[in-house]
Amino acid sequence: MNGKPTGRRAVREWALRALYQVDLGGKPADEAVEEVLSVAALEPNDADAVRELVLGTTLHATDRVRPADSASTPAAGRLTAWQ
Repeated sequence: MNGKPTGRRAVREWALRALYQVDLGGKPADEAVEEVLSVAALEPNDADAVRELVLGTTLHATDRVRPADSASTPAAGRLTAWQ
């Protein structure tokens, strides 16, 4: 094993990277996916799986899911003390 994730694990890792960009960076989901795929060395089927995970996750997100920087999240109150 060379330390690089492969298969389903790699798909999940790259999808998480794209979702991080969407959530914290405010990027559109399709743009975030293409950005992470531009640096990922994935098989075509795995790249399609990343797209499906990210786009499906963002499509089915509800109003109950708030951005990480929302003042209503528990972590936001703790983080303001560091400013």
